[in-house]
Amino acid sequence: MSIENFSGELLITSQPEPGIRLKLTGSKRQLDDLDITTRNGVLHLRMQQNPGTSRSTRINTLTNSSVMAFASNGSTTHLIINGQKIISDSSNRSDDSDQEAEPLSAELMLPAKLPLTITGLRGQARIGARSGPVDATLAAGTMDFAALHDARLRVTGSGNIQVGTAQGQLDITIKGSGNIQVADARLSLLEAQLKGVGSIHIKGQAEQAELRLRGTGSIYVDSVLQQPRTSLSGVGSITVGNW
Repeated sequence: MSIENFSGELLITSQPEPGIRLKLTGSKRQLDDLDITTRNGVLHLRMQQNPGTSRSTRINTLTNSSVMAFASNGSTTHLIINGQKIISDSSNRSDDSDQEAEPLSAELMLPAKLPLTITGLRGQARIGARSGPVDATLAAGTMDFAALHDARLRVTGSGNIQVGTAQGQLDITIKGSGNIQVADARLSLLEAQLKGVGSIHIKGQAEQAELRLRGTGSIYVDSVLQQPRTSLSGVGSITVGNW
């Protein structure tokens, strides 16, 4: 499952049954400007934001969860996946061009074990507990994960990522300015790299850790069982609580 270059508000929750549900909510103009096609079981969404400028979101579906049909009728948008109709009704929203448009909102419901990739997100994302691998890149805005198991997190512009619980392996990189915080870590391996300005703050414990900082910023980890490998270049600090 991959989501690329989404701009707006993203909510991802888990569902026990196989398959993927998607609900889109926005102004009539946003939905009218949304071009949606399916090719080889892949759902493609493209938003035309300004003349000559477009962003696209691509969602790879499971083979047994491929999109069956998409239909638009007036101000109500229907997405049908495996015969289930998901409806986004924007009929009560204003389409006044002088009014600032609300951000496009997408709600995804998918199995917790399904691998998830998010790249180039601009906006806000709230993501429930994931038991499958996660690879997420934030360009601008915020990401909030309830729980992760084996994850790769990136901030490439400016933004903040918060994680409730992290287990397994965690690979973190900040390039630019941003912050990544983990409230409760129980990791076999932590790899953290900061290039630029920002902070990485890990509460909890990792069995092994490799920590690299180049620029201005800070990396903090509560506890590492084995002696951590560190590399510091520039003005900044790397702190491991028990070493």
